[in-house]
Amino acid sequence: MKIGFIFECTPAGPDAKVYPYVMQQLCAKMNPVIRTCGNKQNLEELAGDYASILLNDGCQYVFIIWDRMPRWGGSGDCNQHKQIVSQKLLLSNVDTSKVYLCCISNDMESWLIADGRPITSYFQSLSTKQIPYFGDHKDPASQADAKNRIKKYNGRYNDFTDNPKIIQHFTEFRTAAAWNPSFGQYVNTINQLCQ
Repeated sequence: MKIGFIFECTPAGPDAKVYPYVMQQLCAKMNPVIRTCGNKQNLEELAGDYASILLNDGCQYVFIIWDRMPRWGGSGDCNQHKQIVSQKLLLSNVDTSKVYLCCISNDMESWLIADGRPITSYFQSLSTKQIPYFGDHKDPASQADAKNRIKKYNGRYNDFTDNPKIIQHFTEFRTAAAWNPSFGQYVNTINQLCQ
């Protein structure tokens, strides 16, 4: 089953590596086809055209994924973002029943830190000394400013190199999905489509 992805990042960006990885861990029969837009403004402009191309090229469904923060020149409101992208899809005559809009609150790191076990496991694998548990972040307030929380924990952090490795330390995604509803929506949709 071919699944299309449209991301706001560059081709080497962490989103383009992490979300397809999660999908394939949840459903091995799904194969990702990835398009990247470079930034949120381009995603807004290109979403309709890219979704049309992916569906015409045989993708059964398309996920359009972006971070709610930082803002993309608007309010930082997921519903407003979804309206803008939906209009672009309609202008391109895209079958919107085959497209899933995923506005991640606040950003990828917000759900990466929800369950503290993978963060701890990853940074422990880089250290010869025992390091303290990173801790769970179960609510939006504790998930805010996630990148800086990771930097303070480890002393260094690079989302391009670390996120694709952190995700490999997840043994399950239920916990993060339960504590970050926007990531939970993504996980639940993948599970439903896999059936």
